[in-house]
Amino acid sequence: MQESGCSGPLVISVVARNHCNLTTAVPACARRTHHTSRSQQTVSSDTDFEGGRFNGTGIALLARKFELHRLPTTLLRTDSIELYTENTMETLLELLEDEIKDIYNAENQLTKALPKMAKKAASESLADAFAAHLEETKRQIERLQKIGDLMGIKLTGKKCKAMEGLIEEGKEVLEEDGKSAVIDAALIGAAQRVEHYEIAAYGTAKAMAEHLGLEKVVKLLQQTLSEESACDEKLSSIALEEVLPATDGVEEEIEEKEVAPLKAKRKKTVAR
Repeated sequence: MQESGCSGPLVISVVARNHCNLTTAVPACARRTHHTSRSQQTVSSDTDFEGGRFNGTGIALLARKFELHRLPTTLLRTDSIELYTENTMETLLELLEDEIKDIYNAENQLTKALPKMAKKAASESLADAFAAHLEETKRQIERLQKIGDLMGIKLTGKKCKAMEGLIEEGKEVLEEDGKSAVIDAALIGAAQRVEHYEIAAYGTAKAMAEHLGLEKVVKLLQQTLSEESACDEKLSSIALEEVLPATDGVEEEIEEKEVAPLKAKRKKTVAR
């Protein structure tokens, strides 16, 4: 058996009592490193396949070992069975499951970033908004866990690269020094990028769930979608009513610093 670092397919052969040959090709994404040689083992002849899960004793152990129960299966022949497991998405339900996992990871990443943003904010109302959204995000994660239970899926194991990038960009603001109002404006910009991503993600997932007739899932997603939209509106309100007006004095101060040397130069010229 090849180690997980190898580029070729990992092949497992199993011979059943009825001499059916089961060959399973495992893609790189499903590999685990096992330092064992290729082996054959006997299983009961009544082995069947239901929803991609293996129910024969020997095959079930092998399936659990390599997590093959998570991968799609295709029966090609009755006398020689070949299962090709590929990292593909063939149904809308599979796509929705992937979306939910992605959002779940995104929300968990956000719970680590929000406290830092609240600490950096100079505006009390902005800091409060970040703190409130942290608690809201925790409830949204619980909601996603309910969705996972309803759909019968495990939500861990996927990383949201989009949220990772947004948070990484937001770190630049956390490391900046400057006038407090300007930093707050930058924080709001970073936070709203996150909110807009989440609104798009939840809206997409909700549309899929609606099409599939998953009413309970739709209801849970809508609750979070409404919260994300409200948070975005709250941030806009803080920016327009408080933070951006506070930057006006900063602009005047910068302008005065730029003009002062010119005034001093003119006075020297006149004195001559």
